[in-house]
Amino acid sequence: MPLTPTAAKGQTNIAIEATSGEQPVLTATAVAATISAGITQPSGGSVGSRLRLILFGWTAGGTITITGTGVPNNTEVATVPAPTPQQLQSPQLATFEYESLNLYTAITNFQCSAPLVTGGGVLVVKQCQGGKFNIPDTAFKSGRKVPTYSPNEHSGVMARDKKIIATVNEPDIGTWDSDFYGDLSLYWVYLMVGSPTWVTIPAAPLSVVASATITASVTIANQPTAPGMKLIIVASTWASGAAITIVGTSYGLPATEVVTISANGTYYSANVYSAITSIGGTTNATTLVITGVFGWWGTATSESTRQTAVVEHFDGSASWVHPLTLAQRRGAGQNTHRGQDDQPAQYLAYRFHRRAACRSAGGRLADAGVD
Repeated sequence: MPLTPTAAKGQTNIAIEATSGEQPVLTATAVAATISAGITQPSGGSVGSRLRLILFGWTAGGTITITGTGVPNNTEVATVPAPTPQQLQSPQLATFEYESLNLYTAITNFQCSAPLVTGGGVLVVKQCQGGKFNIPDTAFKSGRKVPTYSPNEHSGVMARDKKIIATVNEPDIGTWDSDFYGDLSLYWVYLMVGSPTWVTIPAAPLSVVASATITASVTIANQPTAPGMKLIIVASTWASGAAITIVGTSYGLPATEVVTISANGTYYSANVYSAITSIGGTTNATTLVITGVFGWWGTATSESTRQTAVVEHFDGSASWVHPLTLAQRRGAGQNTHRGQDDQPAQYLAYRFHRRAACRSAGGRLADAGVD
């Protein structure tokens, strides 16, 4: 059938946080032409970290250049406007903030233009993980909530609001509608239920390659069991340049994939194989043990530790980043979950369609107070 065109609806990316909330990259540092000392390298894993630049007490406009290793680019320039008269009156409170477009795995330095250096100022840089998985949602809405405080003082002045202070930032994600997909929606389990304990199916994986260094064609001990298996590849004695090509049949169709081994560790095939024709690569000293499984069985209980996430949303014209996102159970007896005092929590209310409810060994996860 022909494709039905639709308006661009943007996209939503998510990653379960290894460390909850924003983390420091650069503590308060006087603006200088080049800032390279005192930088804590990004800890966002293979995806990288998104940086937030916070500038205090600046008196002139200029630019700040971020240099490092990033995706899609290794450098970017933040244009800093000159402060307004109101900002100049409260340099300790007024800030200029910039969220990086790139995701960085390493930072070399921050370079400030001459007007910024001459005018002075203090730079703080924080990081949060970048989104790792794209989630096909049907509706998403978040809001920035910064309540203001204005004391009603008896001062003889007719004006009511003489001193208005923006307090803590408490945004929320009020709407996030999505069908539940078995291969894309596990984030919901981690947020709402907690980190599962995983075991393979079967409990003893099938041996596909017993143990061998990489050659043009390694010996295949057993073919995958019907209807098909994912391959688990455990690498040791790693040597540079290690890679293997897997050729076989996936869901009745010919399939080929290349798995690049970048270090000792565990890797997984992208395809589900019902038959393997060959596994091999350029001769390499890296040792591989390859097994096959139908899947993984996860168990989460009330004692499981619930995780936080970073959520990125682009609506087609503008974008938002929500680090330290917490899941809030809806309904009677719900708990309120907050983050660190200096990093207010964001609240996340799920409304998954009932027809897409997730099942586990313990029953319907989607029935736990989710409307």
